[in-house]
Amino acid sequence: MRRVGRGPRVCYLAQALTAFNRAVRARCRLARLAPEIFDSAVVSRREEALEDQRQLMAELEPAFAKVYGPAPGKLHHAQTDEWCRNGAEMV
Repeated sequence: MRRVGRGPRVCYLAQALTAFNRAVRARCRLARLAPEIFDSAVVSRREEALEDQRQLMAELEPAFAKVYGPAPGKLHHAQTDEWCRNGAEMV
């Protein structure tokens, strides 16, 4: 502790512990309000679930393509000729 002039004593350790306590309580409050952002367990579970889903879709995509054909975003568009300006004849 240090005395500053005639005022009260200043305890930097107490100030640091108070600030740390407030930060921890704020983090806990935010984890309750928005767990998908501030709760590390929820975030890691979500990332694992998304990765599992990506792997499953990567494994199933060739089978789907074999049965249903290529995905709509992966279709090869025919080149338009000069007489086909609006793309209506493209199949």
